[in-house]
Amino acid sequence: MLDEILKRLIDENLRNKYRFLWIIDELGITQGRINHIYPNLSIHFYDNPIDFRLFYEPLREKMEEEEPANAVVISYKKEDIPPDVRRYCPNPLYLRPSILFSALHPIIDDLLLEGEFVERLAIFYDGINRGREETIRFVLQNLLEIPPLPPTLSLKDAFNLLQAYHLRGRGIPTGFLKPYLVSLQNLGYSLEKLLVNSEYFEELLKQVLLAWIEKRAGIELPGVDEVARKLLSSDIGLERNRLLEEAWKRINWKEIAKAIPPHSVQTLISPLLPQEFYECLSEDVRQQLCRNWRDEALLKSAETLRKERKASEKLGSVLDLANFLREFSLPAEEPLKRALRWQEIARNIAFQWRNISGVDGGSALRKEWEKLLERANEEFVKFVLQNYPRWIKAKPRPILSCDVLSEAVLPNLRRDVPVYLLVVDGMTYAQWAMMEDEVRGEMRDYKFEDRKCFSILPSATTYSRNAIFAGELPREIGKSYGEGYLTSNEGEEQMLRDWLKRNKLGNKSLIYCKWREDWGRALKEKADLKAFILNFTDEITHITGKVAESEEELLALVRTAYHFRPFSDLFSAVKEDGAVLVITSDHGSIWVRETFQIPTMEHARSLGRSSRYYRLSDHLNETERKFINLVKMWSVQYLSRDVSEDWGLPKGNYLFAYGNFMFSERKQIVSMAVHGGISLWEMCVPLVVLSPKI
Repeated sequence: MLDEILKRLIDENLRNKYRFLWIIDELGITQGRINHIYPNLSIHFYDNPIDFRLFYEPLREKMEEEEPANAVVISYKKEDIPPDVRRYCPNPLYLRPSILFSALHPIIDDLLLEGEFVERLAIFYDGINRGREETIRFVLQNLLEIPPLPPTLSLKDAFNLLQAYHLRGRGIPTGFLKPYLVSLQNLGYSLEKLLVNSEYFEELLKQVLLAWIEKRAGIELPGVDEVARKLLSSDIGLERNRLLEEAWKRINWKEIAKAIPPHSVQTLISPLLPQEFYECLSEDVRQQLCRNWRDEALLKSAETLRKERKASEKLGSVLDLANFLREFSLPAEEPLKRALRWQEIARNIAFQWRNISGVDGGSALRKEWEKLLERANEEFVKFVLQNYPRWIKAKPRPILSCDVLSEAVLPNLRRDVPVYLLVVDGMTYAQWAMMEDEVRGEMRDYKFEDRKCFSILPSATTYSRNAIFAGELPREIGKSYGEGYLTSNEGEEQMLRDWLKRNKLGNKSLIYCKWREDWGRALKEKADLKAFILNFTDEITHITGKVAESEEELLALVRTAYHFRPFSDLFSAVKEDGAVLVITSDHGSIWVRETFQIPTMEHARSLGRSSRYYRLSDHLNETERKFINLVKMWSVQYLSRDVSEDWGLPKGNYLFAYGNFMFSERKQIVSMAVHGGISLWEMCVPLVVLSPKI
């Protein structure tokens, strides 16, 4: 009988492909049985892989030139043959006892009734004589790949035997198993159903798993029967397998997650539970954390889930924001260091906008976030009003719009390194935060540095962007070129060329590219300095209230629009030229809810304006003076002709809004993003320098 089984298994796997057959037989069951079955094969027998290797090594080259060989490995061991042996037999056939016994499935019932086979069976394997019951246990052990079975099985052994049967033993006559499952029957389970109906066993697994969750979490779940709890107490061996995964489908994981107390989350990190459970648990912890973001147990639960890579993306965002709010503090250093600290705060707050989508509207966490934004901005405005004239008067000072060229461009040109300067008009720090990962990914071989920058006042394109390209304050621009240059941006290229000459770089070639349709040509040509302008963020900002009604919606639009802009082409050209890339913005923007209506006459007589600043006529009439006294009652900084130059501006009468409102002839009924005034979000912008790594 065993001869036939061996022949059928070897024939099925080898299919007569090999001329040489190596039999590595640690059980000694093939010697004398195989030669007469395969007369055309050159067959060699070895007791173990080491002997085989010692024989084969000297003949390896000769054998590899001839027809291929293969090995049949017959072993109790679960380990494969060593790699250095396997290279001689690329497709080893493993005939372990479980595989041999599997071949007996169709006739095992009859075989075990034959006394002669019972007497001979064990001898084929290990030389031990066994009676009928011992042989049945021996066969079950090998067919189900479980540890040796004792004559009397405990509840734990019975459960593990039943589980192994459903995993690997279908086809074994149930009559052989029933005597070993009496302990389960004594608990009230139907053995017939447990053995025949896999769904019945899956329901049992479901109950046991719920009891396991109860025990780990220290809770009681509805619908868990006492029998399952008793079965669990016998220390049964729950393991993740396809049966358990089927049982998962029977459980409402959303309800289970809601029942888990925060302090128990750590105890439930286990492969026995599905990802669906952790998704539900993440959502439940996230919702609780939004309501009570200071709760230490909730924070610890969220940290645990993230550490174990079980947290959802939304929970991770809420956790990051909660930790940011807990650790946030306002700067208290001396003025210059405080200015740098404010820039760092602006960047950090900007990057938290990436987390806000996970926070429930109206929750305590959302309200705390909004409160932080308001408090930070109020303190920043106070700081600017106290220190801005000092920055204008003399250095050292934080980097302003007019310093971008001298700080980020000039040092590289003097080293004869080509520079690409990209000014993204109206890009806030939060909008940059939506793009930074993409940029850094594209430029991963470049050194990244965010130098940070303050927009000059007014934080409007005609002033701040001109200041970038002139390398001068508006006051100097007005004196050098005339104040008409501050009413448009048409003179940027000329001012940039003049800046090069002032810095003794007049021999450097320049390409200035304002319009998108000119980018293709500009990127292909060679120049020491290339200056590009992108307006998409400013364009999106100017239609807020129509296409976006909140900062989150605006940022989502920017994130989408990024992929439709020519950034990849720009990055490729920078890398091809081995250039330095400088990315900055002329100003940001702030969301406002209220409108200060400008009277028609004052509006008509103004010399410059945006939603957040006004330059009134140089010679104020009585009506305009009354208007100024009225507007001072709002959060407005008024600069008269006597002090305007101290703020880096041409002589004039200026109004800068720093409260949560905008100037307009008509009352606006929706929130809008606007710029031109004094706020953390209008003035703090990125100044990114990407340099080739040396």
